[in-house]
Amino acid sequence: MQIGGRVQTTLLVISGLVVLFYLYLVGIYDPTVERGYLDFDVFHKAALKAAAHLTVYDVKGHWQFKYSPFTAILFAETMGRLPHGIAKYLHFEIQLVLWFVIAWLVHFDTRRCFKLSFNIFWFLLGAVFMIIFFANALRLMELLLGQVNAMVFLFIYLFYRSQPSKKLLAALMIALAVSFKLYACIAGPYLLIRRDFKTIGLALAWFVFLNLGLGGVYHSPAFALAENINWIAALFSSSTDLMVGKENISLISIFGKFLPWKLNYFIWLLGVGFFLFLQNRGAQLHFLYNLSLAMAFILLINPISWVYWITFLYPALLLSAYHLSMKPPPWYQAFSYWQKAGIVLMVVI
Repeated sequence: MQIGGRVQTTLLVISGLVVLFYLYLVGIYDPTVERGYLDFDVFHKAALKAAAHLTVYDVKGHWQFKYSPFTAILFAETMGRLPHGIAKYLHFEIQLVLWFVIAWLVHFDTRRCFKLSFNIFWFLLGAVFMIIFFANALRLMELLLGQVNAMVFLFIYLFYRSQPSKKLLAALMIALAVSFKLYACIAGPYLLIRRDFKTIGLALAWFVFLNLGLGGVYHSPAFALAENINWIAALFSSSTDLMVGKENISLISIFGKFLPWKLNYFIWLLGVGFFLFLQNRGAQLHFLYNLSLAMAFILLINPISWVYWITFLYPALLLSAYHLSMKPPPWYQAFSYWQKAGIVLMVVI
């Protein structure tokens, strides 16, 4: 069932308003928001310290601040200027809206990649799939913890989306992503394989400007340098207990639970090598392939990959689903429409 542009736009607006209203209700009535938001409290405390020109890396243990000095300044000038309750609620709403935006940006780029017109059946099926597959992970990440992965995901998406024509924008996006989460460094091989040394240089310049330049203006040059040194020290202070925790789904964690560490690291290196092999084969392909590859392999080769990061699989799953629907394998073509619907239903259940 194909529909016109005006009806398509109306459906998108209505669905967006429904989702935003749902998020609004969840933010008001869900008690998880009051009981949890543990990571948000780390951000907010760091914001208050940065606003007072104090170090944000003085807390030891699991709840220490491990983000860049730039993020502390950003938090200080946003959530740090608001009462804790208001800042927490706005943070919750903004992150969930960002996930909604990311989902539909990737969705429409995928449809454009396959040159597909809008189809209401796949529109609704995609919405249901998103809710069923990712709702619990998003609930854990955004309601219980108050994380910022949606922002990082958006930066990484914009980095790949703006390549190779808008190098300055691409460099800024990846510098911002790395400033929040070091797993964004997974984009490095993509640039190296493409020999895009200009973007690499621009990204390094942006990164230094954000974390040393802005810090020097906001605090002082000496304080900014000291905070960057403290940040690096904090990054190397992760407990090995986290690497083998049950919530960690990286290769190191999965095999480290029952294999010697030397063999475990060898398996991890194999995973890194496999990623580099796929990246080398596909660096010149459509940006959605490289986005999907990077986000999927973050789960495997990042030393600490939390279970709720399965939301990173969305581009890969969507791209694979469209690819199979356009070029289905012979065994799939043999099924009738109702048999295919039954398979989808069993997978959902």
